[in-house]
Amino acid sequence: MLNLALIVLVGSGFQPTHTIINRTEAMQGHGSGSLDYRAKAYLDSFVQTYFNVPKDDNSLSEYNKNIQAYSDGRLPTVAQGQQLNPTKLKSATLLDLKEDSASYAVTYETEGKTHNTIFNVPYQKSGLTYVINSQPYFTAIQKLQGSLKDKVQLGATDTLSQAQNEALDNYVKSLFTAYTSSSNTLPLISKGLKLNLDQTFKSVDYTYYTQNKDGSYNATTQATFGNAMGTHAENWTFKITAQGNSYFASDFKYIIDKNYINQGGK
Repeated sequence: MLNLALIVLVGSGFQPTHTIINRTEAMQGHGSGSLDYRAKAYLDSFVQTYFNVPKDDNSLSEYNKNIQAYSDGRLPTVAQGQQLNPTKLKSATLLDLKEDSASYAVTYETEGKTHNTIFNVPYQKSGLTYVINSQPYFTAIQKLQGSLKDKVQLGATDTLSQAQNEALDNYVKSLFTAYTSSSNTLPLISKGLKLNLDQTFKSVDYTYYTQNKDGSYNATTQATFGNAMGTHAENWTFKITAQGNSYFASDFKYIIDKNYINQGGK
């Protein structure tokens, strides 16, 4: 089953040409390559209407009028007596928004069963208004999960001395402790990290250090943090430089490169 985010739609008694987002938000969609938020709001509302099919005949008649309003009543249906089962929208996520169509990953419930589908909506834009200009259609869900060609293997041992490793490990522990607890200490020992009080530092589980020609170190580490959900592992890479009797960290990234073992010597 798809893990879909529930779309919260604003307002009732929707009219297709009604402005349901403010001017500032709408104008964000006019830049090159940016999302047309006005179109998204209109199409979100259509999806909400389409997948909430009522049970009783009176409400169903109103439902059909609302659906027809989105197309300005100009989408003829040749086959008469289309069957509509009572349906409830569970969630919908916008996957693709083009100039003339949109695709949603939709989860809906009908007759006690939950279904997942891709719902495609053709539409037409005219100025600041929109209209559904063809029958929406359903397509099969495509696999989104890919695979890694090169998997990172953690477990290699670096070539630094035991004393160097212990000193660096102690610094990394103090860094993560400050990261999750002390706004006073963190800026004194690092650059580029923001205090994160929503997490607690639990442990450093793996470290690998390479030393550069200027004496600085590249740190590769996996650490365990906790939050309201429980505990989880995070991958970190960053640069460590000597600062008096201690160290200073910068250039933080949250991914471990497959070639992390060979990153020294710069």
